[in-house]
Amino acid sequence: MANFILLIGAVLLPVTFGVICYVIKKGSIRDFVAALSGIAVLALNIALFDRLIRNGGRIFIAITNDSFDFNWVVELLSVFLLIYFIYLGIRLKKRLMFILPIVQLIPFVLLEMFYSVKKQNPVFIIDYQAVTINSAIMVAGLIATVFTIRYMRGYERNLGLKRSAQPSFYLVLFTSISAVNTLTITDNVLWMYFFWMASALCAFYLVSFNKDSMVDPGGLQLIVFNLFGGVLFILAVCVVYFMEKTLSVGEIIQFKPYGNIIGLFPL
Repeated sequence: MANFILLIGAVLLPVTFGVICYVIKKGSIRDFVAALSGIAVLALNIALFDRLIRNGGRIFIAITNDSFDFNWVVELLSVFLLIYFIYLGIRLKKRLMFILPIVQLIPFVLLEMFYSVKKQNPVFIIDYQAVTINSAIMVAGLIATVFTIRYMRGYERNLGLKRSAQPSFYLVLFTSISAVNTLTITDNVLWMYFFWMASALCAFYLVSFNKDSMVDPGGLQLIVFNLFGGVLFILAVCVVYFMEKTLSVGEIIQFKPYGNIIGLFPL
């Protein structure tokens, strides 16, 4: 039970705090909650690391609820995410942002519609690699939160923004932490693909903090690189599944002679 509670905390606690910061209207209260949430999320990761040591360096959690298909939800969200990228490409009039999501959508849909993909129950494997990556993201998020509290008001005042974007900023920041946390511990490469693309979208919006910077060259270059990576990611998922008929990272790592090499990809 303790392992499951820590899993829920790692996946849902950051985004929950992000939603709370988004709905709070008063700036001083929102800043306090943001700082508190950053500390709470970091404390959770320390507790997870302690639990990992007590369990011999590996925590295995499987969700065996047959009444609800979590795989279907994640796959549907993946389609919606790709459609949203297509919409962004049309809205920003950027050809690559329009084409690359379509290129990803085609093999994804073909894989789901024309092949009997063996769906496993959701499995999460927490090890030192996952906790180390998550800790780095937590610390970066906490530092960003602390500096944001002091910096954001002056930044928005200098831009002449009539409506504060801080609620959206905190929502996206903490959502990205939840996405990366889930990405590093899931055993399903299709789940990994979705949360990696979700974290890429969050990164784009963090760069595009104000509306005018939505067409900033740096932000556009970032999202195009990530969309190129998404093309390679989904093609790699299809190739590995056609070769070995599995979506499990743990099973892929066991395959010879390429398993050990493929096992390095998540890192």
